[in-house]
Amino acid sequence: MEQLSLLDCPQEVQLQIAEFLAQNDLANLCMTSWHLHNLVQPLLYSTIQISWVQQYHPPIVQVFCFIRTLLEKPELCNHVRSLDFDGDSYVDYLDPPEPGETPGPPDLPVLPLDRIVKIIKRTGVSQTSADSWISKILYSERYSYLNVPEDNDLSIVNKVHKEWADGTMAFLLSLLPGLSRFSASINWCEETSTLRAVFPRSLRPTTGDPSHCSFPNLQSLEDVSVASTLGVYLNIDPENTEEALSMFYLPNIRTLSVSIDNPVRFTWPGPLPPNPAFLTSLEIHRLRECHLAPILSATKGLKWLRYNWFYRPDVDEDVSTDIVMLGTMAKAFLEVSETLEELQITAQVEPALSQGEYEPPEVTFQESLIQLSRMSRLKALQVPWSFLIGSGTLFTAKQIGPALPVTLHHLTLSCEFMEGRDEALVLALEREFESGALSNATSLKGIYLPPRSSYPSYRHQYAKLQSTGRHDYVAVDPGTGAIGVWLNGCGDPDTSKKKHRVVFTEAPDGHWVIKQRPVGADVFFEYCGFDNVYKGKQALLSKPDDAKFPFAFTSMKKLYDHSCFYLGGTYRVVSPRKSVLA
Repeated sequence: MEQLSLLDCPQEVQLQIAEFLAQNDLANLCMTSWHLHNLVQPLLYSTIQISWVQQYHPPIVQVFCFIRTLLEKPELCNHVRSLDFDGDSYVDYLDPPEPGETPGPPDLPVLPLDRIVKIIKRTGVSQTSADSWISKILYSERYSYLNVPEDNDLSIVNKVHKEWADGTMAFLLSLLPGLSRFSASINWCEETSTLRAVFPRSLRPTTGDPSHCSFPNLQSLEDVSVASTLGVYLNIDPENTEEALSMFYLPNIRTLSVSIDNPVRFTWPGPLPPNPAFLTSLEIHRLRECHLAPILSATKGLKWLRYNWFYRPDVDEDVSTDIVMLGTMAKAFLEVSETLEELQITAQVEPALSQGEYEPPEVTFQESLIQLSRMSRLKALQVPWSFLIGSGTLFTAKQIGPALPVTLHHLTLSCEFMEGRDEALVLALEREFESGALSNATSLKGIYLPPRSSYPSYRHQYAKLQSTGRHDYVAVDPGTGAIGVWLNGCGDPDTSKKKHRVVFTEAPDGHWVIKQRPVGADVFFEYCGFDNVYKGKQALLSKPDDAKFPFAFTSMKKLYDHSCFYLGGTYRVVSPRKSVLA
């Protein structure tokens, strides 16, 4: 029987095969025949990733070639669906190369300047803004730093690079009408004034005159992520309220990560608040809790929220203070009570570097998060312990439980602003169990504590925690030191208790091996010694396929009672979809 070639297959089959090919293979396939070229080209251009990682210069040549191709063949612009500017580290400009070793600027291809000017003017920016934008794209100052003194920190190079990145991202975003995903990581976001200005311009009302149609057209965007550089660079005054809030007006936005400044008076940039009907995932940086409610009130279908609380004394000084307004924060979260299923709260405090401060300031707490208990669909909560108790020190019992909604399954406690966190966290949780303060959280399955700094110092606290009877075991991840407390009766309801059991047995050489485990279950184990909790990395396994299970669920109570190695007996494990530490 004669073998078929790819060209002999139906077009549907050819497409299915092409979808599994890497970008390089797709590019090679495009050059084999005109038929495959026309078939595969949309796939080749559908996802564009531009990386700037550990390189002195950004990928200027590659981007210039890409822009030139798009300008010469405008039909390709319609194929691009995803545009990612990747990279979170590059050569340190504060530690430049030795004199004579500084790499020169790259040789750049020539871009069609007339087309660039025409596209930028279509956005409606002023002539001054257009000239600045064009200068950024063309990398016109690329030779200006060759005479930099050797003791200079190459700030001129830094300025040229970050401005080029800003202008280039804004230009490509304006050029791609079918774009559904746009993301920019830290390397590309030190300067974003031009990029941020693109979003409000895309929301201008259209008229019947084609020459005045909305441009750029960002109506297809569904996933937008622009990295926050607060705490990384000296961006002490990046006012961006209008630009950042304009993203909420994107009609098809589903996932959004944005940094928003704190104006004295919060107003939406449009005549009415937005209605992002499809927005289900939101990450907010920088915005303080006093401005959180009006944003969340507009997100009627939100299911996942990460709120990154931030304070730096020299940023947003008119609004941002050292007081964490917990009551205001909790009330804002109630705006999405009917839809939100997962809430993550992080906290970051930075020193006022512009004022000569090098130590982060202390913060105080006002009111509490007790209103979180009114969240009607929340299943997972990650929150700084200090936010949950309204204090940075040890506390009395019954301060955690009242804030937990009855629907909550998983609680993760982080350790921002906590003093003496090693023993304090364990003792505090122990008191919560003993007082019955968690009894109202009837759906709670697991509590996860911060990584441990040293195991022996509070081994006894974990043992006592294990013996309270409210939960089955303390789970330890020796890779990160994270602790998980799993509660009684919280296994997979569709799996019998027998399938949750793993039996360990002692081998002749003194190591413990798995004797029995449930089929298809993730078994975590740790060869845990009284003096060396990490000895499990040397444990022998009964079967090669068991090697994929790196952790253990260890009975801390029995370990404490016997003061010796202990891995014998029966252990409860978690089915794959219930695994916490995997």
